[in-house]
Amino acid sequence: RWCSWQGLNDVKRDPAVVKEEHEKAKVHLQFAAQVYREQVEGGRFFLHEHPEFAGSWNEPCINDLLEIAEVTRVRADQCQYGQSVRHGTLEGSPVKKPTGFMSNAPKLLEKLKLKCTGVPGEQCSRPTGGRHVTASGRVAKDAARYPSKLCRAIVRGMINEMKARGMHRPGEEGLHAVCDEDIALETDERYSGKHRDDISGQVLRDDLVREARKVELDYFCAKGVWVKRPKSEARQRTGKGPISVRWVDVNKGDDINPRYRSRLVARQLKAHDKSGASFFAPTPPLEALRTVLSLAATSVGDWRPCYDPKSEYRTQISLMDISRAYFNAKLDPGELTYVQLPEEDEDSETKCGRLVRHMYGTRAAADGWQEEYSTFLVEELKFAQ
Repeated sequence: RWCSWQGLNDVKRDPAVVKEEHEKAKVHLQFAAQVYREQVEGGRFFLHEHPEFAGSWNEPCINDLLEIAEVTRVRADQCQYGQSVRHGTLEGSPVKKPTGFMSNAPKLLEKLKLKCTGVPGEQCSRPTGGRHVTASGRVAKDAARYPSKLCRAIVRGMINEMKARGMHRPGEEGLHAVCDEDIALETDERYSGKHRDDISGQVLRDDLVREARKVELDYFCAKGVWVKRPKSEARQRTGKGPISVRWVDVNKGDDINPRYRSRLVARQLKAHDKSGASFFAPTPPLEALRTVLSLAATSVGDWRPCYDPKSEYRTQISLMDISRAYFNAKLDPGELTYVQLPEEDEDSETKCGRLVRHMYGTRAAADGWQEEYSTFLVEELKFAQ
């Protein structure tokens, strides 16, 4: 609402409508300025952007913000960040679009200072050159979208700001409060950097990872997931070496109350397969879940749900979550699957594991588990399939 183009168009429009729009824009700008002020007072950050020559920069609420010591304004020309025409015969030509940025994050603003040094109206100073195209009509509409280089500059500038203030630390993801008791990972012997959270990428404590992996291997042995065999047997009986494995380490808690969980998974799913066999995970489609819920909650035709809790015909939905489900399904007789032993196993150099039960990451695991529980439901519990 504040750009010079709109000011030129306002001359041709109904003054009453223009005045009403201007008042609404002022209310919105004042609200944004109040949010920015609260961000500053709360020790947080803000980034405000408007065209460099927009009338909004002269509004009292914006000038009041610029009176705050840590708040600064800079100018950037978006042609230096990749802004260009995206359609038509001039596609690829630079769009200068001078833009003002205001923030209380100086490291961020340092990334938003690139200006075009080319001769006005002539050559753009970007590496690929070209003549600037006026940002009007379709060009202006497309230029409202930040180019990817500008987005990266904002992200990198914000990371630099957080690093400078101690809110971003190596090996961690996300924002963190500054704390005098923070552990310097580079000086803490418990963090070698060898182990990382598979979800967040955060560096994990070596001792807790070792403990979690030991618990997993103890479970493998107690469950009888495999029997150890010489490595040479895998190639002799299957014509190929044992399937490689990897650890998936995750901290289910937090830094103060860590709860590490490690899972050993096979890598067969991503291996090249030339057998032509099909593999599937027995996950019911969303439509099936909707149908079950609908039948439990509504009457359709002759169907009437029974809500009497004492009736043996009562309508009831039960959900079951089985821990490490695949390990409860045994391989079919004669089915041979060999996996490598993890380096934590003392026999990993000379032996491999011949699976007795299905293991996560193998191709037949999902089908094997589906066959196991569906057979039990039909034959033992007399479910209809």
